[in-house]
Formats: sequence, C-alpha cells, structure tokens
Amino acid sequence: MKKTDFGKNNVLLKYILKVIFSAIISLLLLSYVFSKLAYALDLDTKYNIYLTIIISVITAAITSFISVIGIKNNGALLGAFAQIPLILYSLLNVIFNENEFIFFCIKSVLVILTGLVIGYLTSEKSKKLRIK
Repeated sequence: MKKTDFGKNNVLLKYILKVIFSAIISLLLLSYVFSKLAYALDLDTKYNIYLTIIISVITAAITSFISVIGIKNNGALLGAFAQIPLILYSLLNVIFNENEFIFFCIKSVLVILTGLVIGYLTSEKSKKLRIK
C-alpha cells in the first residue's frame, strides 16, 4: 500500500484543520461564556435564539480570522468557506431541535457576511508605500 505524504507545503490540509478546530473550540468556549452570562442575568429562555445568533457571528469572525491568517490572496472567499462547518452545525440544530427556520436563514447570512469581511480584512495584501 502506497503511503500518502502530507508534507510541509500542504496548505489545504492545514486550512481545513484550522477551520475545524477553531470553529469547535470557539463555539464551545463562547457557548459556555454566554450560558454562564444568561444564568447570571437570569434571562428568559426566549432570548436563547438571539444569544445563538451572537455566538454564531462571533464564532464566524474568530474562525475566519484564524483560518485566513497568513494567506495572501482570496481571503474573502476562504473566509466564507470557513463557515461551512458552522452552517452545517446550525442546520442540524434546526432539523433535530425543531428551531425556527427564519432564524437559521438570518444566522447563515450574518455568518457568511462576517466570514467574508473578516477574511478580506485578514488576508495579507501587499501594500507598499514608496517615498521618492
């Protein structure tokens, strides 16, 4: 059986691993923080859907920033692609927990826009200033 060599230059594998791990870790940490906040403030459960939108947008920003850092071109596109695991997780929540579909649509649009903007701002553009 032939060995598959995942060398130092395999950018796609590094990108996928950064996306998956940053999404999981940031989603878990932000969910923990916001659940403690909701418990401390004694918020009603009807506000949980709004908290999930906030958590998803912040997670999208963190995931996009971590995954696109060090990439020179196509930062906005890669920032949007980095949101696929988060959107799939939200879709599974809608299907199995019977959440409202309109909030899923709003959350998905906000997550993709956040990924696009943060990805574009994070990508390294060559901005040189010449002084004569």
